[in-house]
Amino acid sequence: MFLRFATIGAEDSVAIMYNEMAPTLAFIIIAALVNGGTLFFYKKKTLQMRLSNISGITNIILQGYLLYHLFKLRELCESASYAHEAVSFSLTMVFPAIAAILDFLASRAISRQEAAGQLRIRLKKS
Repeated sequence: MFLRFATIGAEDSVAIMYNEMAPTLAFIIIAALVNGGTLFFYKKKTLQMRLSNISGITNIILQGYLLYHLFKLRELCESASYAHEAVSFSLTMVFPAIAAILDFLASRAISRQEAAGQLRIRLKKS
C-alpha cells in the first residue's frame, strides 16, 4: 500500500502506516500545501522561490524524522519479541529526499528565470 511506512514480519505481518504517526502526517500536509501554493504564485517569482525553499527544508526535516523512526523501529524490533522477524520499509520513505532535491532545483531555475527577466528589462531601457 502507498501509505505503509514499515512492515514487521512475513506471515502475520504488522503494518505501520504514515497516518498513525501524527507529526509525520503533519509534515506531509505542510509540504503538500506549500508545494501547491507555489503553483499559484507564478507571477511573483521571489515568493515562489522562497516557498520552494521552505518546501525543500520541510522535506529535509521530514526525511530526518523518518530516518529517526527507521533506526528507532529497528532498535525496538531487535529488543522486543520481533527479534526474529524481518523489518521491511516502504519505498515511499525516500520520496521526501527526492522532493527536496526537486524543490531546490526548481528554486534555482526560478532564480535564473527572474534574473533573465531583470536583464531583459534593463536591456530594453538602454
